[in-house]
Amino acid sequence: MTMEGKSMYSPNINLSQEKWLQINHLTLSMAKLDSVEEIRRVFMEQLNYIIPHKKSFFDLAYMLKGSVKFFDPLSLNMTQEQLNDYYEKYEDMDYCAWLLPTDEPVIYRDSNIITDSARERTTIYKCWMKPMDIYYSMGSTLFENGILYGSITLFRDKSEDFSDEEMSILQILTEHITANLSCLYPKGIWKSVSYYCSD
Repeated sequence: MTMEGKSMYSPNINLSQEKWLQINHLTLSMAKLDSVEEIRRVFMEQLNYIIPHKKSFFDLAYMLKGSVKFFDPLSLNMTQEQLNDYYEKYEDMDYCAWLLPTDEPVIYRDSNIITDSARERTTIYKCWMKPMDIYYSMGSTLFENGILYGSITLFRDKSEDFSDEEMSILQILTEHITANLSCLYPKGIWKSVSYYCSD
């Protein structure tokens, strides 16, 4: 859903044949995989070819006593220190996370949530985003059958925001990944010691 409504993003966008071929190739590649780690790795390896961006991560999630817990972010273009800083220092300051529902899937573009001037006054922008030269973000949550599986977040610098077409592509990819994870982990994914559980 966009942050402007309470349903999945659904603009009237006609994707090119090239984009559909890229999406089809990625979704078929993921459909052959049987673990969340393989799905995330393949997705992140191919994502930049479909939606160009500067930074991105794909984390997992579970519900604990009514609160959402995000963990184990995977990124191919961010350092572990950058990821740790987000979860340890800035996650609670994330102006996008404030608005994410925990009972339905969401597709968002942060420029629909916050103005540029307001963004530039936030601590997360000044202390975490700006040093990495990232400005705009777009993301999604993976939610199926009452279960939250994780989230995907992409960033770009100030030169170009994410387009409606790219939001549509992220929605399509998110729906496929969520369907895959729902089949593999029908009871959800949560962290237990050093391994993942599905029941």
